[in-house]
Amino acid sequence: MKKINLIILSIFIISCSNSNDTETNDTNNNPNGNIYVAGNEHIYAKYWKNNTSNNLQNGTIINGIFVENNNIYTCGNYGIVAKYWVNNNVYNLTDGSRNAEATGIYVNNNDVYVSG
Repeated sequence: MKKINLIILSIFIISCSNSNDTETNDTNNNPNGNIYVAGNEHIYAKYWKNNTSNNLQNGTIINGIFVENNNIYTCGNYGIVAKYWVNNNVYNLTDGSRNAEATGIYVNNNDVYVSG
């Protein structure tokens, strides 16, 4: 019985391990054929365009991405402050007085909509 439990535990540990610590949170397929993915790699928030990574603010969690007119919009949070980025320029959505998180982003006619 002990041998079976040890084997099951070993399989569980191996199946739960992640060798590269990369987490993707959102994808966006653009009509021009480019693929955009937002996520985190170790402590680095980033987005990828066709497998090329672009760093955002370290220590940030990125949850969403949207692309319109060659502008890349991402959203997430740094600690308890909800934020969004437009082409790597950061904008705070909250002041940090309460816990907040931006989870999705959408743009229509240059109006930015963020959910959280």
